[in-house]
Amino acid sequence: MMSNEPSVDELIQQGIQAAKQGDRATAKAYLSKAVLQNPDSEEAWWWLGQSVDDPAQQQYCFNKVLSINPSHEGAKAALSQPTPPFLEEEDETFESPSTPPEPSDEESWGKPEVKSTRRSSSQQVIIILLVPAVFCV
Repeated sequence: MMSNEPSVDELIQQGIQAAKQGDRATAKAYLSKAVLQNPDSEEAWWWLGQSVDDPAQQQYCFNKVLSINPSHEGAKAALSQPTPPFLEEEDETFESPSTPPEPSDEESWGKPEVKSTRRSSSQQVIIILLVPAVFCV
């Protein structure tokens, strides 16, 4: 049975097209799906990094690009730009709306066995990027 899901290459191309047209939300949605399907896609991480607004998310994406291809000049240049002073230290009282709250030790996210399984930081970032993108699409 054939799947109607677009391939990783199709998702990347649609994401790039949306990014070039200035539609960052759509680009983020396509490219988030692409990196979920292929976490080793240098091109998807590069364009996703250009499609997100949050500097921490951009940095994460560009670091992923460099972990895949250490000689990627664009990612090196993007990461070498100084962080504006107001972004260097986050106010601890400020809570980003795109970041899900961390569960306390007493809280559980569902079944007890879920508490013992942790998502990797890569999966957490992808989920954080994907959730708002899905609502925009």
